[in-house]
Amino acid sequence: MDPSPRDTRAGAAGVLFGFTAAVLTVIGSFQLLVDVQQNSIHFTVSSWAVRAYSTPSGAEVEAGFAEPLNGVPLVAAAAVLLAALLVVALPGSERVRRRAGMIAVLSVAFLAATVFGAALEQRWWLDTFEPPLSSRVPGTAEYSERGGPALWTLFMAVGLAALAAVVGWRMSRSPVARVEPDTPVLGVPEAAGVHRLPDLPADDGAVVHRLPDLPADEGAAVVHRLPDLPADEPDHR
Repeated sequence: MDPSPRDTRAGAAGVLFGFTAAVLTVIGSFQLLVDVQQNSIHFTVSSWAVRAYSTPSGAEVEAGFAEPLNGVPLVAAAAVLLAALLVVALPGSERVRRRAGMIAVLSVAFLAATVFGAALEQRWWLDTFEPPLSSRVPGTAEYSERGGPALWTLFMAVGLAALAAVVGWRMSRSPVARVEPDTPVLGVPEAAGVHRLPDLPADDGAVVHRLPDLPADEGAAVVHRLPDLPADEPDHR
């Protein structure tokens, strides 16, 4: 069954929100989480890599840190969200659309948890690079730190993803458009493919005609039609 026109518009809006959230997630994963200048070394940290550069020459040097792992779950959560919203928006089975709506909500929760982990990681990087108070002697060390724009981009992505998930959830729970049968003037639905049962002979030689059961509307019980009964023999007295 196809979704109603209202659900089609809602599905398009949900896909648009999800696509924007996915794009912002990918952009935020490559933006800087931390930008630190420590003496003659400039450190940059994103969700994918840690880079260190020598300030005088600009050449890349060994950072001495393991690569971050936030980039993969961020992009994976955004991709799953977008795929689930597409399934909800397109015509298909009601059961499949319901499951896709649930997957969309779960992917947003996973995306939000990953962004929260990135925020904790940013704080950890800033604390790691910050020199101890005992070494902060004026004129002997140069240190500056700042948080990058990645978290703000990721926060906007989570907000749009949550909005898209709400739209997808409501749409996946809405009833699909029903295809009503053609109804003649007498009010009996005309169902295709109805097979007439054979006539049964009665005891007195008369023929009893059995009519097929008529399909009822969806959700209602089947309507049974009783067979025709032979009329009594006329009284000639």
